[in-house]
Amino acid sequence: MQNHLSGFLYDLRYVYQGKRDVELVDNRLEEYIKDFNGIKKKDVTDKYAYYSFNYFVPDLILNML
Repeated sequence: MQNHLSGFLYDLRYVYQGKRDVELVDNRLEEYIKDFNGIKKKDVTDKYAYYSFNYFVPDLILNML
C-alpha cells in the first residue's frame, strides 16, 4: 500500500509543477459579473488551468482502503 500511495503522490507533485497535462479553460466571467461581485480585474485571469494525470484505477481503489 505504501508503494501505491507514494506513486500517487509522485504524480500529484509533478502535476503541481506543471509537468503533466495542463488544459486552459475559459472562466466565463463577464465584466458585469465581475463588477457585481466586486472582483478586480487584476485578481482574476481569463483562463483557469486544469491539471490532470493518468492513474490506474485499481491502484486508486487500493489507496482508499
